[in-house]
Amino acid sequence: MGDSQDVTKGEIGSFFPYPELDPSDVAESKRKSPTWPPRSWSLLNSGRAALQQVLDSHGVGHPQGVLWLPSYYCSEVTRYVQRNTPIRVYPCNPTDQSLPSDIPPDDLLLIVSYFGAEPPAHSLDPSQVVLDTTHDPLAPWIDDYRAGWVIGSLRKTLPLPEGGFAHSSRSTSPSLAEPRPSDESRQVAQQGAVAMITKARWLAGDPSTDKDEWYRELQQHEDAFDRLDPASLLPENEQLLRSLPVKSWRQVRLSNLAFLREHLPPLRWAVQLPATYGLVLVCISQEVADTVRGKLVSQGVYPARLWPQPEGSREPDTDLANRILVIHTDHRYTRTQIAGVVQLLKIV
Repeated sequence: MGDSQDVTKGEIGSFFPYPELDPSDVAESKRKSPTWPPRSWSLLNSGRAALQQVLDSHGVGHPQGVLWLPSYYCSEVTRYVQRNTPIRVYPCNPTDQSLPSDIPPDDLLLIVSYFGAEPPAHSLDPSQVVLDTTHDPLAPWIDDYRAGWVIGSLRKTLPLPEGGFAHSSRSTSPSLAEPRPSDESRQVAQQGAVAMITKARWLAGDPSTDKDEWYRELQQHEDAFDRLDPASLLPENEQLLRSLPVKSWRQVRLSNLAFLREHLPPLRWAVQLPATYGLVLVCISQEVADTVRGKLVSQGVYPARLWPQPEGSREPDTDLANRILVIHTDHRYTRTQIAGVVQLLKIV
């Protein structure tokens, strides 16, 4: 146990710190992905704002039309769009991805790429489909998926204080209204950047930083997106986004995940789900998930819960959410740290 604690020193998971970019990383980013994200993409302050912009461009709910959402989804996003758009929930989760075969012509259907995996095919007109690719915006299958719009958050896979996107490769899709800058959005992004910098200093061993303080500030920053109207991504954050070696970082995440899977023996207490976002484990019970989570956290590994389901959700969705553990494998972590995670999972 002691050796595992050493190799996972600091933490694995939780909020991103502010990135410290080597000039060579920036040069590599410009060489490997000079046009990512493409200039045709609409860049906004959050993924939920991107979804709202798409809904507004279609006039969903004004006065007709409904947004169909999967029953297993981020409750914060559902709550956000429900303020201005009527929704209908269809039964769907990562282990039972049933999709409606028909919806009224004025409606839109949101399909989620759970943990980066490609969703099942659908039979709808692509113009009625919005695809959420938050967990892997660079997945190679996305361009061939039959969706009128692709949306997502950028903050779940990249160290940014704000960021969401919406784009369409189909000429039949209506154009998005150009989002406007927002003073409130700027303030939230700047507060998030400060907290991310504090976390980076904490990880570097700065004794003047306090984990409880930056964690509280980053949680408040996360919660603040719930009250923000759609706004354009700040120029400085678009510049930061375009300087990140996104393709190389994605390869690191996939490589770390492949290493974890290769060296992890079959677990009696969990099964894996298809994923490119990280290692997704479905435990045999909530009690097992809570026990494993507690032991991992005690060693500095923080599994994500994606997504806690609100009261009144379908029982299969609540049960699944209570049993899922997502272990991050992104660019922040060395192979030695990932090997430490393997050892922890073997002995919990």
